[in-house]
Amino acid sequence: TADFILTCDLNGFDASSPVGACITIGADDVVVDCGGHSITGPGSLGVYAEGKNNVRVANCRISDYSVSGIEFKNSQNTIVEDNVLFGNGEYGGYNIRVFASSPSVSALNVVRNNVVGGKAGAHVFLGNVRDSLVSGNALTLDSGFAENYGISVFLSKDSGAPQYVVVDSNTLIFPGGIPASQVGILFDGNGVQGAGNFISNNVLTSQSRASSSFLQPYVHKGVFVRKANGGVTVEGNTIGGVGMDSSV
Repeated sequence: TADFILTCDLNGFDASSPVGACITIGADDVVVDCGGHSITGPGSLGVYAEGKNNVRVANCRISDYSVSGIEFKNSQNTIVEDNVLFGNGEYGGYNIRVFASSPSVSALNVVRNNVVGGKAGAHVFLGNVRDSLVSGNALTLDSGFAENYGISVFLSKDSGAPQYVVVDSNTLIFPGGIPASQVGILFDGNGVQGAGNFISNNVLTSQSRASSSFLQPYVHKGVFVRKANGGVTVEGNTIGGVGMDSSV
């Protein structure tokens, strides 16, 4: 394993990067450990890997990237842990995005123990992955003017195999003064007859109703499962607070 240890803060992006990334992981078996140092935009991506396996990003403070703070595409055996991400992907992007063209090329991904906030479209997004875990993260949902998501899982329609994606023991807070409704955890099965998917033991709390210029205020949604064909088990979650819909 090759270790990349950050010894100072970084700003902006690498001009040679075709995707506008500050750090691009160009090999398998790489650990990026920021040691608490910051990676700050402007730029499109803070840390990026495509088609790489056995990569880990840890102990980074990443902010102000327009697309994603950390993004893994078509990669397997990835770990994103113990990072602080804020203000990435505002108004439609992501703080953390792990996705693939097909579940066959992205498995065994772990997103854990990160602190995440800001106005991202989805703070943590897993798309078309399998055998993956999102656990122990602390998220604060502070949206712009559209419905945004804390943790979003989207499964591929072209895969009939069980996905085994687990969202467990995360904490999500909906602060006051948000101008639009939020969804804490979205699981979109896209009509796939999967199995082994769990949303469990998460705590979702709304501190106040979302503000609105209309007659009725928006209502936050704690957990939203759609098109999953019974392939998701939802259990042990605590959903409550002001202006929160606790139904699934």
